[in-house]
Amino acid sequence: MIQEELAAKMPLTKPNLELNLRKNDLIAVYWEEYWYRGIAFKKKNGMVTVFLVDKGIYALTDLSNLRLLPEEFKQYPMCSLQVSLAGVTQPEKSWNINTSDVMQNYINSMDSKVYMVLRGRESLGRLEVDISKENDLTLVDILLQSKQADPVKISNTPSLNPLCKYDNFKRTTAEASIVKSKSIAGDANVN
Repeated sequence: MIQEELAAKMPLTKPNLELNLRKNDLIAVYWEEYWYRGIAFKKKNGMVTVFLVDKGIYALTDLSNLRLLPEEFKQYPMCSLQVSLAGVTQPEKSWNINTSDVMQNYINSMDSKVYMVLRGRESLGRLEVDISKENDLTLVDILLQSKQADPVKISNTPSLNPLCKYDNFKRTTAEASIVKSKSIAGDANVN
């Protein structure tokens, strides 16, 4: 397991006080008593928000909990990506429980395979997807027809490369490309 291998290697490393953290840098993150692989997202007041690529969540941590990710851990594909449902938005400030149940039942029903179809990319880099099943309406269609979601325009992405935000990790697909890093500066977003 990646996390166990990382845990075995990371205690041997010392904090790098000169760590020049840059946008989208691949880093090792010590968070809640475990080491994770992560991508730098935002820096503010000595704290860094990172996306934990194998857990699928953002974590806020102190710079002292970050290390450069050893090269051997970049070869593994990520275990999670953040996505949003393309073409719809919640009609209220958040999805209500009924809509959440519809989405969960659609995705988790065992009647057929679930497919994720890439539709675009949000301005912050999150992939916009639709979810479909064989011989069935898509999840977006169901939400729109039942009036449980409002339609929105899908982002116009000039170069749609499905995994480009996280391509510094080795990919099993041919779509990988290199992402140029930008420095994290003050309170700026790192994306």
